[in-house]
Order: sequence, then C-alpha cells, then structure tokens
Amino acid sequence: MNLKSSKNASATIDDEQKFKVFQNIADGLFLSFDQAMQVEQITNFSQFTSAMLRWVEDSCRPLDMNDIIRRVIGHTKS
Repeated sequence: MNLKSSKNASATIDDEQKFKVFQNIADGLFLSFDQAMQVEQITNFSQFTSAMLRWVEDSCRPLDMNDIIRRVIGHTKS
C-alpha cells in the first residue's frame, strides 16, 4: 500500500471501526496471555513476572504482531 492509498483508506474509517479493530487485537492478545498464565502454577509475583516476560518474548514478536493485526483487519473487512 502506498502513501496515497493509505491516506484514502484512513479517511474512510470512522472512530468506531478503529476502536473495533483495536479491541479485537487486544482481546486476542489477552486470550493468549490468559492461557499462558493458566499453564503455570503461579503463586507469587516473581513467578508471575517471569511468566509474563516469557509470554511477551514468545507472543509479541514483530512478525507475530503483524500476523495478528492482518488477521483482525481481514476479519473486519469481511
């Protein structure tokens, strides 16, 4: 997508649609995070922090985030 078509695309998206995309991305990330936290027996803050950092390293890589965003936008368009 070039800059000109990007400007035209953003001009046709209202705030409600933008929020819906953001909400779907956040929901997907939360579900992944919640599943990762349930796998381990977390009994203290140190274990929680370690598990959270592992999840960030495993699930929030740029390519993974790109895939999530493309999937959400693809579902939003259809």
